[in-house]
Amino acid sequence: MTMSKSIAILAPSSVPFQLGGAEHFWWGLLRAFNAYSSYQTELIKVPAPEAHVFRTCGLL
Repeated sequence: MTMSKSIAILAPSSVPFQLGGAEHFWWGLLRAFNAYSSYQTELIKVPAPEAHVFRTCGLL
């Protein structure tokens, strides 16, 4: 039995959803892994309102 190699890219998703530089980076990273490696890669986006990020870092 052969096991396939997998990678999960876990990335924050802004609330409300907007496309920006970070989203283009995640999609590019996903495409590069799938095109140039033997790994099957998936992108998992987790909703993360920006206020929560600042609060977690102690900036609010």
